[in-house]
Amino acid sequence: MPEEVLRQIEIRLTQAASMYQRRIDWLTSESRRLCGIVSEDSVCLVLDFQASSDHHQLDLFTDMVVSLLNQQVSQLSRFNLLW
Repeated sequence: MPEEVLRQIEIRLTQAASMYQRRIDWLTSESRRLCGIVSEDSVCLVLDFQASSDHHQLDLFTDMVVSLLNQQVSQLSRFNLLW
């Protein structure tokens, strides 16, 4: 194979690997890391937890729910939140 053809293949493979890495980074970031990807048009989110004296855990949980609502649920046509 001519060197130029190999160079083009290398460039395309590098671009594809970079695209896959960005996708993996996106899939494993923020609310998607904890909750997965919301892919339906309508979602019911049920939050069931006991009052805890561990305020740090409650703050982390609250941050996760807010992140999920901002990043994924806000894009939906309809959702229910049961607390």
